Amino acid sequence: MKRVLHVSDPHLRSGDVISEPGWAWVEALVREHRPDLVISTGDLVRDAPDDADDRAYAAERSRALRTELLSVPGNHDIGDGPPAGTGPAGELIRAFESLHGPARWVRQLEQWSLIGVDAMLFGSGQDAEADAWAWLQDALACEAGRAIALFVHKPPFLVHPDEVDDGSAAMPAVARARFWRLAQQAGVRLIGCGHRHEYRCVLADQILVVWAPTTSMLLDETSPPLRPVAYAGAVEYGFVGDAVSHRPIPFTGARK
Repeated sequence: MKRVLHVSDPHLRSGDVISEPGWAWVEALVREHRPDLVISTGDLVRDAPDDADDRAYAAERSRALRTELLSVPGNHDIGDGPPAGTGPAGELIRAFESLHGPARWVRQLEQWSLIGVDAMLFGSGQDAEADAWAWLQDALACEAGRAIALFVHKPPFLVHPDEVDDGSAAMPAVARARFWRLAQQAGVRLIGCGHRHEYRCVLADQILVVWAPTTSMLLDETSPPLRPVAYAGAVEYGFVGDAVSHRPIPFTGARK
């Protein structure tokens, strides 16, 4: 079995009592569990995407895990898209990649292909959006015949892929249907995301969508109409052949 630790929304800043305890817990968890891979689904910085000190500190703490780490950016890393903003900003995407590596990637593990994509571009209307869609389509086609897991920052939806809500809690409605159609056509089995600072899992159209909670003490983003108990933590996946299991790991130092 190959184990993958999924972390999200650490919102790191040097000396910050909101984020530091949770990331120290992540570092201890990695030392103890020794996962084969760590995946981060974004919002590494505390708040402002253009804060160079926070960006540098988040990169430093990411390297401190001393294991393979693959990351996709969140709205706090590169700016938000519609309807909350006009981003993401190209210069912030380049800054993210200079510190954390490519914002989109493919990693094969057992009989699985794990694909991370900068889905913050989807629905943005920017020139780079078309390239992001084309890259995802090509990646899905190249990995055909393998079990596929996608990793993005924002969840594709809150309750069901047919919802019409167009708030900033999930992918823009204009991109949701296209993203979901591509996932279905490619036989995607798992989508890992973050953004909402809560653990949740939903099975829709035979695709399991798993929200990783925040690792920080920012427990203020849980999404209606479901209201789970909010806690910081992470998610661990176990990949065996073409099967996958998952379990949430609460960080009991932060609970609401």
